[in-house]
Amino acid sequence: MLTREEDFWALVAPEPTTGCEIWLGARSRGYGVVAWRGRPRRAHQVAWELRTGQPWPIGLEALHFCDRSPRAAHMHACVRHIRPGTSAENWAEVFACLAVRRAERAGA
Repeated sequence: MLTREEDFWALVAPEPTTGCEIWLGARSRGYGVVAWRGRPRRAHQVAWELRTGQPWPIGLEALHFCDRSPRAAHMHACVRHIRPGTSAENWAEVFACLAVRRAERAGA
């Protein structure tokens, strides 16, 4: 169980081509997970809380705004490029991203 910020950030590494910060600890379904101060948490939520000094908003999801990068395979492990948002916002971004990728593959 991690209790100190230094211990948390020791499990994060920069990804030089995208500016993402990748969680190196445990993952579940691609997302970073951590036992933080006695509770199981998503690593990107803890990172956001440490950066902002505010608790993760209850009921909101993490919207990853690095998912349009060429190396988006790592995006669920990114603890840098996130913001809280609703499920509807999250799905709208997912579908928009998929449309962009389809257009790129089609040569548009």
